[in-house]
Amino acid sequence: MDAGSKRKGLAERIAEEHAAIRGALEEIRAEVDRLRAEAGPEHGAGRLPALLRDFDQHLRRHFELEEEGGFFGEWTGLDPGKHRRVERLLAQHRSLERGVSALVDGASRAEARRAPLSEAFVSGLRKLLADLLRHEKAENELAQELALQDTGGGD
Repeated sequence: MDAGSKRKGLAERIAEEHAAIRGALEEIRAEVDRLRAEAGPEHGAGRLPALLRDFDQHLRRHFELEEEGGFFGEWTGLDPGKHRRVERLLAQHRSLERGVSALVDGASRAEARRAPLSEAFVSGLRKLLADLLRHEKAENELAQELALQDTGGGD
């Protein structure tokens, strides 16, 4: 397999992963909306702690794929001018992981207390979901630019 085909395959795999992440985020958002609509101590944190724990594991595997699986290395080797954008995206991985871990802890505490989710928790969760979507969009855009560059496509 030539380098261009390998990069294209990696980009497609990452795009598939990003679609799965968006699906998981939508499931989390729907559970939060359901809990907010049914607000009451008897509902507690619902399925949210389990959804967030699963998402935390998936996100860590996803970031590992991008970092250790060669995705970013392939692209930075192709175009050193993109290096700063790649470094910024990689740094966001650690911040996003910490944010998801904090949400897992918060949802688990609410579950243990059988308490409804606080406004601060929901606000933080919505902000992190938006940050994750922006991050994935930036990665997709970078991969698209580089794939076009690699194949000589584009404007």
